[in-house]
Amino acid sequence: MEMFRPSLLLNVNSFATESVSDFLRPHFRPDPDWFKDKSTQILNELDQWGETFKSGLPRLRHERFAYICHNTDGFYYGNYVDIACQRFVWPEFFRLFPKGKILILEIDEEWLHRIIAGQVDQAFKVGWHEKDHIYNSPQDMSGLKSDFFPISSLHIAQFGIFPLTLFHLHYPSLHLLFVYVPPRPLQHSKMMESSSFNDVLWSLSHVYSAHDPKGRYGGVDVQTGASVEYIAWFVRMVGQRMEDILRIEDALKREQLAMTFNRAVCDGTLAVASELPYMAKTFFFGCLDKLANIMAQIGRFDNDAAAWRYLMSEEFWAGDLLNFVSGISEFPKTIFTSIIEYVCMSLRHDEVTMQLLRDVRNSIHGYSLRPDSVERLFRHSGNFDNDIPLLATPILLYILSMPWSIS
Repeated sequence: MEMFRPSLLLNVNSFATESVSDFLRPHFRPDPDWFKDKSTQILNELDQWGETFKSGLPRLRHERFAYICHNTDGFYYGNYVDIACQRFVWPEFFRLFPKGKILILEIDEEWLHRIIAGQVDQAFKVGWHEKDHIYNSPQDMSGLKSDFFPISSLHIAQFGIFPLTLFHLHYPSLHLLFVYVPPRPLQHSKMMESSSFNDVLWSLSHVYSAHDPKGRYGGVDVQTGASVEYIAWFVRMVGQRMEDILRIEDALKREQLAMTFNRAVCDGTLAVASELPYMAKTFFFGCLDKLANIMAQIGRFDNDAAAWRYLMSEEFWAGDLLNFVSGISEFPKTIFTSIIEYVCMSLRHDEVTMQLLRDVRNSIHGYSLRPDSVERLFRHSGNFDNDIPLLATPILLYILSMPWSIS
């Protein structure tokens, strides 16, 4: 059994069928008899909630899409999410996007069982339970623990192609995720949206900025089928890494590896999605820092510094990374190939060396650096392409594609 897998693909004609109901019911009401006495009352309240839900639908398409997805588990009886979705939430999604799809992903029960058992064991080892904590284990509120690994990873596919949002994601139960895929990806632009925060962004837009704005995805026609194929491929790859994580017997090392990747995903997502050059480039360097740490953890390199130099090299980008990208499905392959080839060309044009980029990364500590770093920095214009952070997604995918093993 795959650890993380696509289980159902729903369309406008199939979402309300009995077979879908039969699949969902055990996930939300494993003991139907427990609800028998209250069922009529709860369903009456659900009808009232449904009318309130429909009356609150926003007018603008992107706002309506977000509202629908966020109300996946909006009904206050969580054990009735499936019925609420089939009666109210999903009909509105398919009314908005008749050619859209809902992909239901399933996380194997063994994943959470073993991950949480390891977290509890680690908590006892450090004396966590000797104190009066309201949280089950250390880092419970960080949002980065290993149990978040499959959910965090999906942000790579969700937001990893600028400026697209391929889908909305909701997590209504311990073992199910609902992925709402519109017929065409939505486009986002924080700096072009009307908000008071724009003043902050534009006031810093000259820092780390190249002459040209961040590149778009090239106008590739991304349809629902291509998005679903990409998501399904991605989910299975994440599932393989989940199996690798469970093979790590040391619970602390398991947490260290998963939390490092979850942090890398946060940095990578912001590197790609942000239009502010300073933010995008700073988070890109942060993403590479974490990925280099992972490469050292799994024994690919002796230390972080050696791994960082590999990940931040044209030899890697134009070699192993480009070869990896050529083996994935057509829609993301075309985009990632274009990004890699363009970035390599732009670095040569702007006379930006990998060592110079490392010096820029090190300037996060300030500019009083080693003399050779200072000399390189002050012999250069400071201009390096705004598309460099777009490499975060193919590099994250590359790291996900390799086996993870810690001795």
